[in-house]
Amino acid sequence: MCADYFFMSNQEAAGGVKSTEKVIQMFSKLARRYPFWNRTLHEVQARHLLLSPCDHGPGDCMYDRRIGFQPSTPEAQIPRALNPASAQRKVAYLGTNGMPGGTNHHIHGLDIRLPQGEEHNCGPLCGSRSLPQREARHVLRQLSPWNMDRGAAARLERLRAPRPLRLFFSGKIDGGGGGNRDMAMRRLARRPGFLLRDTSGTQHTVEGRFNYTAGTAAAAAMAGLELSGRDFMARGMASSDFCLSPLGQNEGDSDRYLPAILYGCIPVFLCPGEEPPFSEVLPWRNISLRLGPDDIAQLPRILSRIGPVQVVAMRLAMAAVWRKLLWTRLSGSYLGEDATSDAFETLMEVLRRRLVSGAHPHLVDTLRVDELGGRVGRGGEVGDSRALPLARVLLAGRAADRATLMRQPNTHLQAVIRTRGLATDGKKKVLVERLIDSCADSATAECL
Repeated sequence: MCADYFFMSNQEAAGGVKSTEKVIQMFSKLARRYPFWNRTLHEVQARHLLLSPCDHGPGDCMYDRRIGFQPSTPEAQIPRALNPASAQRKVAYLGTNGMPGGTNHHIHGLDIRLPQGEEHNCGPLCGSRSLPQREARHVLRQLSPWNMDRGAAARLERLRAPRPLRLFFSGKIDGGGGGNRDMAMRRLARRPGFLLRDTSGTQHTVEGRFNYTAGTAAAAAMAGLELSGRDFMARGMASSDFCLSPLGQNEGDSDRYLPAILYGCIPVFLCPGEEPPFSEVLPWRNISLRLGPDDIAQLPRILSRIGPVQVVAMRLAMAAVWRKLLWTRLSGSYLGEDATSDAFETLMEVLRRRLVSGAHPHLVDTLRVDELGGRVGRGGEVGDSRALPLARVLLAGRAADRATLMRQPNTHLQAVIRTRGLATDGKKKVLVERLIDSCADSATAECL
């Protein structure tokens, strides 16, 4: 039995109990029962995908977070191949939190961040979730500039129209002073054109410094928004140029980016190293700001340097992204889009690209070619770093694309050929055919 990837759903013991020991037992049983299970590990590409759809990654899903995973956690507690914090982990998580470290341990290039679905507290209908689903979808269609029921000219007009607010956020603030949300509130809540609302129900009035309500009310009145409206958040996002998307409570998922994009609001991430969903194939640099906690105090100055023309350009660039963040195949159409380019298809695009590239970037960059290919030539010449880009294409054990190979320099082709123990003489066309044949041979010799 052969497969490109092996998918495992999130599993929990009875009563929602999380057990790292059970995770280890599950993988051990699969490896023993199915002899092809570990055949792909030597390819330096994790083909084993574990669904981890929790706000705090493996710290919420299956694993017992009390262990406090570190790269140095003893093998007796958890094997490196399954250790969430280990760079040698052989299982890729499909999760919704892109934060490195913490209890999440997202590793760029290995794990894949997924967008949230409708069942999440802040999924596509986040802006009006308190409404019945049918009404919430109506609000989204009414306010989103992407509603396909409108003509192209009408959609373009909405995308280019100026908005009364510069920055918007609505969510719970703990008031403890340690989180990005609280820090943003303290520094930005009373800025003109900034509407930041605390929905925790707790008024922080210590020494008057934490009283956010006055600034919130003034900004809402200026933008013509009703704070008591059940669709307040949706209308706030649709009225603002930028929308904060900080981490959630206790470093949970920064989920505001999804509704922000659906309302044409440019998301602002505040976690250093955080990876947005499907970052391998989506142009997040063109449609978002990725900052850190130290930038919060400077945010007014940062935003002031982004003029109206650039704001519109970033908003227009979202046209290539918003459909790919919706699980249309599962939840149905939100804005008249079809399922041909939804989140599921985008996940398939990421996985297909990884098959072609041959290995995950975070591993390739730290390995020599001989380690990638498992075939060491004489004289040590296979360690030539020039072969690395091509190794990503060839050493997955699959037939390579001729057009891609013909664009490679002869020196790159020859360096990878050495890893397969083949002759390095001949013209480029001969070298390419030799590599194509060797990939085909290896694919029939092993189950990859």
